[in-house]
Amino acid sequence: MKTHFINRTILCLLLGTTTTIAVAWTCEILREHNAFSERQGNGVMCLTPDEQQVAVVWQRTAGTLLIYAEETFLNPNSPFPHERPKPETEQRAAWFEIPADVRSIYNPLEGIRIDLASGWPVVALSSTPSPRAPSPINNGIEITAFNHHYRFPLKPYWPGIAFNTTLYAPLWFGLLLLTAKGRQLRRLKKNLCPTCRYSLQNLKTPGCPECGWNRPIKKEYRRTPARCLAATLGG
Repeated sequence: MKTHFINRTILCLLLGTTTTIAVAWTCEILREHNAFSERQGNGVMCLTPDEQQVAVVWQRTAGTLLIYAEETFLNPNSPFPHERPKPETEQRAAWFEIPADVRSIYNPLEGIRIDLASGWPVVALSSTPSPRAPSPINNGIEITAFNHHYRFPLKPYWPGIAFNTTLYAPLWFGLLLLTAKGRQLRRLKKNLCPTCRYSLQNLKTPGCPECGWNRPIKKEYRRTPARCLAATLGG
């Protein structure tokens, strides 16, 4: 029973991970078809840990996250306050005001680029789409079909994968459990053993003689601690 539970748990974790990937790719397909209502993006000018001054802009929808970063060219002598750079201490602090998933997916060491992440309920996979459609994308697969460019991300965002898998795995566990219980009930209605499908018709004793399901254990044959010790000592 314990081994069966462990095997089922491992299977549900694998199914949960597979579901996480499938949902992330489905979100990308829906994004390409404009199925998500666009939300207003957020942006901040900051100083990255490698001393790079960038303006990071991110936009979330129901299942995708678009991150765009560009180098800032501000004029310290500009008469307009929004064109003048903020103090360095404020720019360093602004980097840590960016959401954790945006900071993890956008790596400033890889240069200025556009990042696209997808998944639900949180993003789990990301890629770097090329600004030119014929060019290949990084950390992803691009497929052109029906006049659409589908970009399937492959780079894992591990906190998102762990969260989504933890959400989907119990759902798979419950589904498999209900399926197994339903299969056992159907077999019992046909007068078959729910475990091995052995016919239970015309049996004088309850239970299954083939696999031992629901078979009563005679008291004289039960293994008590005293009998186990005696068998070990050769008595």
